[in-house]
Amino acid sequence: MGAVETMPSREKQENSPPPEEKSPQAIADPHALNLAVSPEIRELSQLSAWDMLPLLDAEEEAEPYDFPLAMNNQVEYYLDFFQNRHRKTFAKWLARSSRYLPMIKKELSLAGLPEDLAYLPMIESGFNPTVSSHASAVGTWQFMQATGKSYGLTVNNYVDERRDPVKSTKAAVAYLSNLYKQFDSWHLAVAAYNAGEGRIKRAMKQSDTEDFWEIAKSQYIHSETKLYVPQLIAAIMIAK
Repeated sequence: MGAVETMPSREKQENSPPPEEKSPQAIADPHALNLAVSPEIRELSQLSAWDMLPLLDAEEEAEPYDFPLAMNNQVEYYLDFFQNRHRKTFAKWLARSSRYLPMIKKELSLAGLPEDLAYLPMIESGFNPTVSSHASAVGTWQFMQATGKSYGLTVNNYVDERRDPVKSTKAAVAYLSNLYKQFDSWHLAVAAYNAGEGRIKRAMKQSDTEDFWEIAKSQYIHSETKLYVPQLIAAIMIAK
């Protein structure tokens, strides 16, 4: 496909970590995890923040990962953030995830996709099937209306299947599978899930690279998308 965006951009504009969750609706847009770019994020966005650091040897990992991990200052920042300043909220999300993870992992496995993608709703919604964002993304997987309909979800004045954990998971699995077929990279596919595939294709062309981490050093994608992949990697590493 060309640079024309075939799905509506899912990107939100908030860019700093959220406040602690006080109720299921406290974080109106947990997909972004951010309300304003913090000084720490501004600092990480400069210089060597995206340079790769060594990962643990596979034999030292307690549980194998099937999503490609990476380590840099951004990932380290979110490992610290989720386990310290955001610890209570992350613990709530992790507890809530136990209700949905078996079903999500089963759907991912049936589709031949990495089961670690089951933690994507941690970043999207905190595993809250009823949450709505300011941009009108809804449900566990934070589908925009047009995208949800494109993947078979009914959305009208009477029914909104974006709030159905099972049906929205099947739609998300189909969407992620399609994104991987387009990009042949899970980092790029996940970035496209956040920003829209058209935006990522344009960024690849403008930066002349197919490496997400190189694209993240450029000005061609917004900060939210640059931080989205590190957030997911950190969430996977902590949850497992």
